[in-house]
Parts: sequence; structure tokens; C-alpha cells
Amino acid sequence: ARSIDRMSDWFVAIDDEWRVTRVNEAGERVLRAAMDSDERQIRGRRLCESLTDSVEPPLRETCREVARTGEAATVETRFEPLDAWFSVHAYPDPDGVSVYFREISTEKALQTGYRALLETAQTLLAATEPDDIAATVVETIVDELGYEHCVVRLVDGDDLRPAALSEPAGGETATRPTYDRDEGLPGEALQRGEPIEIPDLDAAGVDIGIPAVHSTLTVPIGEHGTISVGATEPDGFSEVDTQLLEVLALVATAALERDDRLQLLGRYRAALERTNEMAFALDENGDLTLATESLANRWGYDRDEVLGQNILEFASREFVESLSEQLQRGDDAMTIEATDAETNLGVPVEIQLSAITPGEPTAGVVGIVHDISTLAETRADLEEEQDRFRYLFEQLPSPAVEVRLDADDDERIERTNARFEELFEVDDAPSEGRLLSEVVEPPADRSRDEQMLTEGSTAERRGERLTATGRRTFIIRTVPFGIGGERRLFRIYIDITEETRRQRQLEMLHRVLRHNLRNE
Repeated sequence: ARSIDRMSDWFVAIDDEWRVTRVNEAGERVLRAAMDSDERQIRGRRLCESLTDSVEPPLRETCREVARTGEAATVETRFEPLDAWFSVHAYPDPDGVSVYFREISTEKALQTGYRALLETAQTLLAATEPDDIAATVVETIVDELGYEHCVVRLVDGDDLRPAALSEPAGGETATRPTYDRDEGLPGEALQRGEPIEIPDLDAAGVDIGIPAVHSTLTVPIGEHGTISVGATEPDGFSEVDTQLLEVLALVATAALERDDRLQLLGRYRAALERTNEMAFALDENGDLTLATESLANRWGYDRDEVLGQNILEFASREFVESLSEQLQRGDDAMTIEATDAETNLGVPVEIQLSAITPGEPTAGVVGIVHDISTLAETRADLEEEQDRFRYLFEQLPSPAVEVRLDADDDERIERTNARFEELFEVDDAPSEGRLLSEVVEPPADRSRDEQMLTEGSTAERRGERLTATGRRTFIIRTVPFGIGGERRLFRIYIDITEETRRQRQLEMLHRVLRHNLRNE
């Protein structure tokens, strides 16, 4: 009995007529709230007649199942009177059922939030306009985090302009000011590069012009803007919501930087179409029969000086021989990229080759040469920004891995976060480039994964995996996406080992308590 009272978990025992026969102090507090009662005496009351409607049905069904089957059961349920989620473990007793409660509100909030952010990440990755990205961020804050007042500002020259706003009752947020880049809370957060929270606007003497808002959190979106969120009560931001808002800002930062690079890439391609390009023609011997002035100048000569010269005078032998082998395969047209070392043009280039005589590519070719130095830099920058997007998953507290799917749907590791490396790289060898199944044991049944790949939908499973610290239990979430025509997956392993172990400990404690109760 003393061990029951000392438990931090809430405990209650009921007989076969649903009367409370034993309850610890923690259990009394939750039951009093669940029964909507101020009475101090809980023992002897009929549980199902006293509980509120929000609590009674799931608890009653679980207890009935335990009484009927004689086997333990677990259910997760929300207790509206306490505004909290509980994991309820019920065990059979000779005289009824014993029930243990553990609050899991934080875990549920994080699971729900990360699931929503994974879906948001897919939407942001597909967005092509900054204002669309901002609108998606606002929609996520309103719909998933439940904050009615929010605005996303984006840098526009020297200004921070409102790019997307929520529209709560009263419309106060719908007309928010434009700031200088170093003005107000948004400007300060942008300059500092870190979130700014004001838990009580009245106490701080800050007036943002929205009477309904009593606390604010402003989060920078890299160097691109800010997210400002208002709560209708002081200290309105939980630790979970603050963490989710910061992660959402990381997602938005990566999406905006990727969008910048894509727009630059599009402008560059359009400019190339309007520019006179370098061009040449080679006969069957590889001699230059045509060369534009711009091409000759790249080699340091006038056009007349290069005509009649063999291409080997200017390009590397290895490159020319490789090009010849490709032409001998019979392709009338091809596009290749070459480095400065291969062409001696001083820049990386893209060469578009066409046969002078259709069907006879070895008889002679014409080529158009494009300077792709800016394009190559932009590609590199785009890859860097995609890495910034992946930074979100590297910051997740749970193990995360990005994999690429090959033609046979085999999963090959592209990137992992630090937590993944700690748990799964048990042989101390780098995981990048390896099959995921070589690092993490695959599920016995892959039917749900195959359905996910067919439908392009998020999948979730629960299972055990061998780690560097032994076997652990995970909730495994998989999100498919695509990059440059490649099929990719993000997979997150949410460790629930301790919760599972705790349940087993409760089962053991229950057996001890049941033995003690029989002997009392």
C-alpha cells in the first residue's frame, strides 16, 4: 500500500461493480477532476457513473476488455477536464481491474507537431514563389499550432514587408505595418538571428496594436524575414510550440533560399538564349572548319588562326577520344558538359553536338558551346540550399535518415543526422552510400512501405530495431519526396523504448501489488 502512494503514476483499483476500492494520492487528484467533483472521498464511488462524458467511454471499454479477456490493455485518451493526454494501462485483478495513468501531453504534442511539419516541408519544397511559402507558414501556424494571430514578413530591399497574415476575428492582424530591416521586434530578431519572446506585453510596456494579444514570439527566417506569433494570454507559448516554431522557421529558410536559386537559374537560362554563343565545326579528321570569333578568343587567338587546326591543338586528348567514342556509337545529337581542363576554354562549358550529315556523325559535327560557369555555381548553391533544408532533420532529437530509391526500390543512404549515427552505426563505418538495410534491419513485412511508394503518402509503423545500445522500440515515420527526378525518402525513428519499458515495469509492479492485496 505504501508503494502505491509513493508512485508518481496515478493508480486506481475498481471492483467488478465499478466501485473504487483503492486509489493513491495522485490518482485522487485526476479522478476528482475527471468526475468533476470536489468531494474528498473517492473510494466506494461507482467510477462509470461519476466520470465526465469525455473520460468515461474509453476507460470503460478498456476496463471491460481487461475484465473479459483477463489480459492487460493500454489506451491513450484525452481528459478534457485536465486538458491533457494520458496513457492508461489496465490490468486484471481477482476483485476487478487495476488502472495506472501516465500523462503524455508533451509527447503527443511533439508527435502531432512533427507530423504536421513533415507535411508542411513537402508543400514548401514544391512552392515556387516567396509569398506562397509565407502563406504556407501562416496556414501551418493557424491550423496546426492553433495561434490565431501571426504574420510572416519578408525582406524587400531595406524593408520587412508583411507577405502573409492570419485573419482572426476582429481582423487586427490583417493590417500589420512594414518595418525597416532593423526596426521593431521583427527587425531586432532578424538582426540578432535568434527568437525573441515577450511573455507579458503589458508588464514589458510593449504595445503592438492588437489588444487581444498579451504575449509574442518572433522567430527569424534566416536572413529572409521573420515569423511573428501572438498569444491571447501571458506566457502563451509552451516549450513544445516554441520548438516547433523554430523548426518551422528552419524549413521556411531552406525553402526560400532554394526558391532564390531556382529563380536565378531560370533567369540565366533565358539570358543564354539571347546571347551569341561560341560555335565550331569539325570535319571527319577533327580539323576545325568553322569557329566563331568568341570561341577563338577564348583560346587566345583570332578566328582565322584556329581555322584548319586540329581540335587536339586546343582540347585534351582524353576528352577528344572520349567524344569520338560517343560519336562512333551512332548518335546524331548529344549534349555534354566539359571542364576547363578538358577544353582549355577557361570556364566549364556545355557543348551541344549535331551530325553535319544525319546518320553519319563521324563524318563531321557542328557544336554550340555555352559558358556554364554561372550555371555551375548556381547548381552548387542550389545543392547547398537543399543541404540547408536537410538541416531541419539534422536538428531533430530523433534519429533521421534521407535515402535515395534506385530502380529496384532499394534504399541507399544519402544523409543521416547525429542521433542516427549514434544509434545505428554500430560498426563505426560511414553509412552514406550504403544500403539502409545494411545499417538498420528492415521490417519483416514491407507491404505498407510498398503501398506508400505507390501512393506517394506518408507511412508510419511501430517496431524494434537493433542499435548500438541494444534492441530499442520505435515509431517509424517515412515521408516520400523527389529531387531532380530522383525518388527520395525521409525516415524518422521516434524512440519509445522507455515508455515500453515503463509499461513492462508497471506490469511487474501490478503483479506484486496484486499479490500484496490478496494477502491483506
